[in-house]
Amino acid sequence: MDTLTYRKKIPTENINIGDVIMLDVETGYIQRAVLEKFPEYSINSSLVIGICISSDNETPPTITIDGGKSNTIDRQELNGGDSTSTQTIIIYGGDSTQNPREIIQVAYTGEQMVNLCSSVRIGDRLCISNQPGKAMSKDYLGQEFYNLRSIGKVIRVNKQTKQAKVLLDIE
Repeated sequence: MDTLTYRKKIPTENINIGDVIMLDVETGYIQRAVLEKFPEYSINSSLVIGICISSDNETPPTITIDGGKSNTIDRQELNGGDSTSTQTIIIYGGDSTQNPREIIQVAYTGEQMVNLCSSVRIGDRLCISNQPGKAMSKDYLGQEFYNLRSIGKVIRVNKQTKQAKVLLDIE
């Protein structure tokens, strides 16, 4: 199994294990794959890179405080009496480690559990669906969906969890 680690396009997006993942061309980050309206079918389908195998949706998102920017400084003289001490203000900026919520691990080969939006059978080829992160059978779609990128073939179905074990073969 080959995997890569990616950063989420939207850090607060819940990406679950088994979700189909696609690349966002503008940012280089990832998001759940979803079919958009025609003619974007083949565009989003071609951006599929794999299946999420590790994700942290529990860690709170990073809070960013914008301190703004000042181009001018107003000087003001204060008559504060006779003080020989200087006060110092320390602002703790945190550390530079990546928030685990923003990172997911994606598999692009091997056997992986994939989240489904509809029923499938063993041997069906899967592709992205109109439900973010979910896959559907490509074998029963109309001609307009023919060019959708195949994610892989179903080798086992779990109807209770709406998942299938898929031999990934992202073409």
